Amino acid sequence: MKHPPYHLRVNKAIDRFLLMEILDILKRHCDLSDYTYYGFGGPLLEDCRLIHNRCPEIKIVSIEKNEQTLKRQKFHRFSKTLGLVHTDFASFLANFSSNGREIFWLDYTDLKFGHFEDFMSVLGKVSEESVVKITVRAEPPEKEWEEFQREYDQVLPSSAKRTAIKRPVLFAKLLQEMIHIASQQALPASGESVFQLLDSSYYSDQTQMASITGIVCREREVSEIKHWFQGWQFANLTWQEPREIDVPILSTKERLHLEKYMPTKSKTGRSLSRALGYRIDDKGPRHIEKLRQYEEFYQYYPYFARVSI
Repeated sequence: MKHPPYHLRVNKAIDRFLLMEILDILKRHCDLSDYTYYGFGGPLLEDCRLIHNRCPEIKIVSIEKNEQTLKRQKFHRFSKTLGLVHTDFASFLANFSSNGREIFWLDYTDLKFGHFEDFMSVLGKVSEESVVKITVRAEPPEKEWEEFQREYDQVLPSSAKRTAIKRPVLFAKLLQEMIHIASQQALPASGESVFQLLDSSYYSDQTQMASITGIVCREREVSEIKHWFQGWQFANLTWQEPREIDVPILSTKERLHLEKYMPTKSKTGRSLSRALGYRIDDKGPRHIEKLRQYEEFYQYYPYFARVSI
């Protein structure tokens, strides 16, 4: 029952806010009161709270199998309308039937083939214009390539190479391809529906994670939905390489100092480097890249505060 402190993880927080951006765009074209969010809220219900605050018209359900975690959720419950379901996800899915439109976040802390099976099952059950997000561990596995091939053979691309499990960036890209294949198996080309990718990223959150978000829609509606999101700077609509999220850990004083230079025109990280006058990473290129990341995601960077009670 160990829970990573997601509420204190800046890269994870940015991943949450990217989902909020998707919902904001969706709101312009769909009635969000038709939607229900299903997720693994964890002990503090952070993602549920964020969605409730940003989109209060969305109904929210958190699924939790651990009894002690459920008790913590009841303690942190912020709305009587928040549904807390005490069951494992496989049992929940077995009894799930769509009633309106859905938003699912399958937020896992590890990597198992069963997570791909859950993802495929969800795609087969949700209504059109439902959003599905899956997050899995993207740390290259310690197991041998042949063992990895046997375990994930059903969703492994034929072009996959042994080197893909040696580096995080290559492994995140491979996982995205595997999720793409899983979506095609769940929604075959002979059917009417497809899983249209909207956003993909990888980031460190105690361990490396990959996060993929898409929308289930009719194939004839793909062009229209792409048009909805094509102006969004973080959109990935064509299964290109996932984006890295790796913002620096900055103090409040540093952020307030950099605030007057934001937004920057070039987004190269160099102007913020000059403004600071020192490195935040021992390696020069990495220092510049982290500041470039901050330029890109600073609006989603959370503020944390220490409060004495």
